[in-house]
Amino acid sequence: MDLVDKITGVLTNPKSTMKEVAERPMIEEGLLIVGLNAAIAALSAYITFTKVIYKFPDVPGSSQDIQTIAILAGIVGSLIGVFIMWVVFAGILHIISLAIGGEGRFYPGMLVIYAYSMLPMPIGGIIEAILLYLTPVVVTIDMSGAGTGTGNPMAGLIDHPYYQAATAIGLIASVLSLFLMFHGVQSVQKLSAKRAVIPVGILAVITIVPSVIGWFMF
Repeated sequence: MDLVDKITGVLTNPKSTMKEVAERPMIEEGLLIVGLNAAIAALSAYITFTKVIYKFPDVPGSSQDIQTIAILAGIVGSLIGVFIMWVVFAGILHIISLAIGGEGRFYPGMLVIYAYSMLPMPIGGIIEAILLYLTPVVVTIDMSGAGTGTGNPMAGLIDHPYYQAATAIGLIASVLSLFLMFHGVQSVQKLSAKRAVIPVGILAVITIVPSVIGWFMF
């Protein structure tokens, strides 16, 4: 089974395909999937940061400089962050799985399984990027302090239906990833379905719940 067949299989028949991936994990495939996810996350970050303009009235020319720095920081942070989260979250899953009787290996097994579990993320990320690009709102933040007390300056962007839809797509992609992760952890760690729910459930609390709370709060 080649990479394309595995990707298609994970999305359409995750239980059997994850089992096959777990039997012959290939780290280069994991790196490719995570790299794709990182690239799309960086694109979304770029689009998002172009929607925010910082104004420094007392410093000539500084607004454009800050804008450029913010965009570059968002791109680099997204690229690096996706790879860091890949290793950290795969590690969390692996440690919890071992604690409840798992028998798999972190490298390359758990890393590759986690990468394949992330497949909904780049798909959702493309939709998110399009929605963010179509959002006809540009937020200007006055750093002089003149706007203090006038409410959240990001509200116009955050409250726009396209931005809300992009956030919802991101959450849906995360939930689908957890579903794939369940089958992956069960296969690579040789756990029962009941036990596989435990590490995936804990990771869901760490990653999904704060996002949902933040969405409803802001």
